[in-house]
Amino acid sequence: MNTRAAALKVLIKVTEHGAYLNDTLRMYFKEIDRQTKADEKEAAARDKAFAARLCTETVKRLTELDFRINLYAKTKVKKMHPMVRNILRMGVCQLYYMDGVPASAAVNESVKLAKANGQTKASGFINGVLRSMHRNEKPYPYETSVPLDIGAFAVAYSMPEWILRRYERRFGMEKTKEIAAGFLAPAPLAIRVNTSRIAPEKLKKEIEAKGIRVEEVPGRPAAFLLADAGAVEEIPGFSEGLFFIQDLSSMEVAYAAKVKAGDTVIDVCAAPGGKALHAADLATCGHVDARDVSGAKVAKIKENIARARFSNISAKVWDATRKDADAYQTADVVIADLPCSGLGVLRRKPEIKYRLTQTDILDLAELQQRILSTVGKYVKHGGRLVFSTCTLTEEENERNTKRFLQTQEDFTLAFERTILPDACHDGFYIAVMERR
Repeated sequence: MNTRAAALKVLIKVTEHGAYLNDTLRMYFKEIDRQTKADEKEAAARDKAFAARLCTETVKRLTELDFRINLYAKTKVKKMHPMVRNILRMGVCQLYYMDGVPASAAVNESVKLAKANGQTKASGFINGVLRSMHRNEKPYPYETSVPLDIGAFAVAYSMPEWILRRYERRFGMEKTKEIAAGFLAPAPLAIRVNTSRIAPEKLKKEIEAKGIRVEEVPGRPAAFLLADAGAVEEIPGFSEGLFFIQDLSSMEVAYAAKVKAGDTVIDVCAAPGGKALHAADLATCGHVDARDVSGAKVAKIKENIARARFSNISAKVWDATRKDADAYQTADVVIADLPCSGLGVLRRKPEIKYRLTQTDILDLAELQQRILSTVGKYVKHGGRLVFSTCTLTEEENERNTKRFLQTQEDFTLAFERTILPDACHDGFYIAVMERR
């Protein structure tokens, strides 16, 4: 597998054609897996890990990489051929952020990549830019602006200024720096044990036996953080459905909902199914009705249900904005983890920050309000509506909760929490509203 060639294809799709990074990586990796022989799997896994890291780091740091390139290149990044600018971005990323990649390899492999992709004339230009950068590093705003102004901050952390200003108004500059730096760090790998199938301590021992470091999470015995895990599919218990990949913040939804044995739960935007399956694990003899808007999303939920071997959960296609009179007042718990701007998960989905607009946030807030006003009717008297997002904007979070409570007088706020991104958690918002 030519890892850099694969990474370049992914980056072209993401940066030039608007594809989503994780979806595109999965698509290419599935094709690679189909072509990999049994005795080549270990090497292929290492290659995939390198390609994924290179793509992710490049997209995370796109603004900074472009700024660095523009310091050395006579032709500005925006005017370069798409193939050339993305080869340069990858090369710069390897020079600065890929430990274990020698500078000579970062330069030479970039030149080879250009020639292999029909950019022979540009190969000398690429070679010159990268070699100059390696020999004579020039300072960029983060090193020259003291105190750091918002424009330099935006370059240093590859974050649009308008997003930084939002964070600064709400959380202050110091916390904003922590959040922005955290988005550039690797995303933690958190798993939730399928406790209906295996005891957490037993699974922990099985995973550790494979040389994977497992860290316990205080107060959450079914949750672990893994390090040096490699390919998820190779972790003991994955294919058998003994655990699920789920961020620690996301796990808090079912706990906040206080799902208990015998409950009827409706998850209205359930894909890929993590929260619905968690609810099914807690509901035991109850039932979870998992829904989402498209057949493709519901197919993913069903795939995870089959892997988990749960019999108390079903999945169907249903648009959450459509009323379902048959569901009125039938649920002990309604989980509404709604479409949002995703500003709490930028280390997992870094391309979002370059595409999102303030208008998008307002549009998403309105969509959420439509869904909440619809699905609130599914909650029994005495039941709970759990509204959650993976973003940090007030319009999509606190203000929408307040708007809902103002229009639905038989609901009261029982719980509200904003989880800021840190080393172990994604940014998240959860509100639990009880129906009188």
